[in-house]
Amino acid sequence: MVRTHTITYNDRVAGHIEVKVPVVDGRLPTVTAKIVDQAGNSSENGKRSISSDFTAPNTPVITAVIDEWYGGVGLMMFLVKTKA
Repeated sequence: MVRTHTITYNDRVAGHIEVKVPVVDGRLPTVTAKIVDQAGNSSENGKRSISSDFTAPNTPVITAVIDEWYGGVGLMMFLVKTKA
């Protein structure tokens, strides 16, 4: 897919441009960019890739809460395990 973005006044004021690129989990998208001025002179290509992983991490699960009093001192324990 090839997209062209003409730099606007707002881009210059912001100091950057933003072009949205579709990202698919597990794929390595690569973006190639170059700047072409009004006279047609172009820069070298700049190229970057970014990996993505949308899989949720293992999160802890509370399996039990034990709340007991020993000699007036409170004791609360949480039994925690992570999902496999």
